[in-house]
Amino acid sequence: ARHLQPVIESLQADDVAVDFPSTDLHLPSNTARMEIRYTAPDLTTGSTIRFRYRLTGFVDVWSDVGSERVARFVNVPPGRHRFELQARHDDEDWSAATSAVAFYVTPAFYQTPWFLAIVGLGLLLLLSASHYLRVRWLRMESAVANERRRLAGEIHDSLAQGFSAISVQIEAALGRLQRSPELAISHLKLASDVSRSSLSEARRSIWNLQATPANNSTLTDAINAACEQILFGHDAKLHFAIRGKPWKANPFAEHSLLRITQEAVSNAIKHGHAREIRIEQAYEFTRLVF
Repeated sequence: ARHLQPVIESLQADDVAVDFPSTDLHLPSNTARMEIRYTAPDLTTGSTIRFRYRLTGFVDVWSDVGSERVARFVNVPPGRHRFELQARHDDEDWSAATSAVAFYVTPAFYQTPWFLAIVGLGLLLLLSASHYLRVRWLRMESAVANERRRLAGEIHDSLAQGFSAISVQIEAALGRLQRSPELAISHLKLASDVSRSSLSEARRSIWNLQATPANNSTLTDAINAACEQILFGHDAKLHFAIRGKPWKANPFAEHSLLRITQEAVSNAIKHGHAREIRIEQAYEFTRLVF
């Protein structure tokens, strides 16, 4: 048997010759083209020599290339590879004799595990930040919607209570217009004062976006002032009693209590024709009771 021993002659990476042979052969990163030249010395004549090769880690199957004596590869991935070569005569089987060259293609920085880990971590952080910003935006949208509803309710309450007090005073003025014009005029003046006060409070609610008792007075003072406007000119008597030591409540809660009390007193006068109204406040340790 005329077994052939193939020989690897040279190796080029991107048209640059690489020192060969070498036991620790490293190719630069981003190597786009590789070219390996080979031959098989043969002293006999009359038979054609055929070659086959493979590049483990890239093309693991044997490629029968006939009599061609150059192997070309494009975009070999980073990592360890081994080029293996065999030769034979046309009338023989493939020889067990194999020539080989091992080399390592250096990965680019963006192909390294640590870079991929950083990119993955960056994407995770980006997704987390995006989720956080979306949740924050939704909360802001919800807060804006809640504030709009609160402001609408505040303006509605202010105007409704003002109109209610004005209505009471106008009705009282109409009832006394024939019998006591001077007292009717007093009712109309008070109605005018209430309208200006309600308009001022509505404007303050719009500009300040806050709901606090007028003129930063205490809750008791605010209730007294509001009830005096409603009861002016009526025979109903107001009794105000406080139990416990007064303390400052949440401004929004105090405003709601003021509006509720105004509404109750106004309804008692307008619809119930009350002759006596009693308001009691009880300041307890953890709650305020009316």
